[in-house]
Amino acid sequence: LCSYETGGFELSLPSFLIGLCSGICYGLYSIFSRFALNKGYKTETVLLYSFIFACLASSIFVPYKEFSNNIAYLDDTALYFIGLGLISTVTPYTLYTLGLKNMENGKASIIACFEIVASIFVGLIIYNEVPSLIKIIGIIVVFASVIALNIFPQKEKPTKH
Repeated sequence: LCSYETGGFELSLPSFLIGLCSGICYGLYSIFSRFALNKGYKTETVLLYSFIFACLASSIFVPYKEFSNNIAYLDDTALYFIGLGLISTVTPYTLYTLGLKNMENGKASIIACFEIVASIFVGLIIYNEVPSLIKIIGIIVVFASVIALNIFPQKEKPTKH
């Protein structure tokens, strides 16, 4: 969907739309999760329904013919799929949803941006990737946002009875 062959960055319309929808859905996850948690649903229930609907929605992108042709070769990679699912999906969303119980959606979203910083450091440590200037600026902005949230906490609004 994206091409780096020419040394530049080329973005197709489908890539742009998928990225846009991804951001919208991520924002809606926080909103609907907060709504469900406030209604008294448990974190596990929110996660179960979220993953069921995400699985159904993303199933339209699966190339079933290619998948069925290669199913015999999944024995070696099944452990990687399980690890990817648990480490990169279930664990972060569980922790994020637990965090939503005690924090506003906006603050949770800003603090969740720290995942970008973590990925840059993992790339640096494991893959010896040197961060570009824009990545370093991004790290500074994320750290500044998290610090600002803690230095300048908002006063809670009085609740109406």
